[in-house]
Amino acid sequence: MSYIISPDEKWIYEEKTYGHLMKGGELYEHGKGLKFRAANKSQSFAEMAWRFFAKEERVEPDDVPSSSGGRDCCEEGLIDFVAWSPDSGRLLVDLRARDFGGKRDRGVHEWYVYFNTKTGKLELTDYLRRLNKGAWKRFKDEKLRENFGEAASAEPLGELPSEAESKKHYEAADRRVKESFQKLLDIQEKQLQQSIHDEQTSPTQRQIFEEQLQSSRDMQRSWIKTREIGAKLYLTLATNRQRRGVTGNTWPIAPRHAHLRSRESWSTHRQVNNLRE
Repeated sequence: MSYIISPDEKWIYEEKTYGHLMKGGELYEHGKGLKFRAANKSQSFAEMAWRFFAKEERVEPDDVPSSSGGRDCCEEGLIDFVAWSPDSGRLLVDLRARDFGGKRDRGVHEWYVYFNTKTGKLELTDYLRRLNKGAWKRFKDEKLRENFGEAASAEPLGELPSEAESKKHYEAADRRVKESFQKLLDIQEKQLQQSIHDEQTSPTQRQIFEEQLQSSRDMQRSWIKTREIGAKLYLTLATNRQRRGVTGNTWPIAPRHAHLRSRESWSTHRQVNNLRE
């Protein structure tokens, strides 16, 4: 279990881990002193999110996967924390689930939604709708998942900083991730070389080191590829908004590099995060 505090320190997202790559969460608002209250007294955050999903995707609430066979909505769907917006106006999460209507081949992969801290309601933007468009197909197609430009950051409610300032933040975050990747690869390469020269290291352990290093290299290449895809989507939306004379919310604050938390590479993601910390 971990707690992720909003930039203004008025909200806390409690991320719960139920098992390998299985996550959920609850959202709390800061009250008086050290007290916090649930964002919604009548529903859990998970139920809010999945009922909103069901309404937007025109799915019966009882078809959302549930361990009680449909009697209680939204028990089995997973929720991943993505980001707080820089102004604390929005919390961005993504939803994952399978077994809709009891069908194991029917599911969604990374369907995004915002919680608006000003209105206390869930919402979508043009950017999220574009991301969510292929969520059902991504569940079935591994290639689509590999080439999916995941959400880069949470859009603020107000105006974004200038393009120059946003680009500066983006490049700084990009540089930190590159450095973290290189540190991880250096550590794993050194570990492998030591195992090769150490007679006490078993062939099985040496093979594990080789596979870990190869997995990290593959993930680095995937990150570079999906990073560019995500950037192109942002630029497309920004251009369309400018053509319509709409201002604000056209540039990401900084890349989330969500591919680092690839479902297949979670252990490596944790190693990268440890290096960054």
